[in-house]
Amino acid sequence: MESFELVLGIFAVLFGITALIVSYLALKKLTSGLLATYVQWVIFSIFVFTLHDLWHTLREAMEWKENIGTFMEYPEYILSIIAFMLIASASFHLFKLANVFGFKAKVENETIKNSHRY
Repeated sequence: MESFELVLGIFAVLFGITALIVSYLALKKLTSGLLATYVQWVIFSIFVFTLHDLWHTLREAMEWKENIGTFMEYPEYILSIIAFMLIASASFHLFKLANVFGFKAKVENETIKNSHRY
């Protein structure tokens, strides 16, 4: 593994850990509810992507694919699939959150109401 690729892998893992810490601290400030649920799904997604990056960096640094076999790549694919499933679930929760608060519809309705006053 080239040293530049190793440095990039380490930075990716460190940024993932930083994102986990900041997201967790934000979650602790929220009350339970839809927003907290959304943040939890995002945290799970970040965690799995961080595991993916850690696995990839270790696999490349230790040359597991060359020394052990190509099946050492399979966990990367599995972790990617899990992470995208978690992101899809987080997106669903974000959609529910948008429906509950209806920001866009409320703004459009207020604009229509205010335009009839003049």
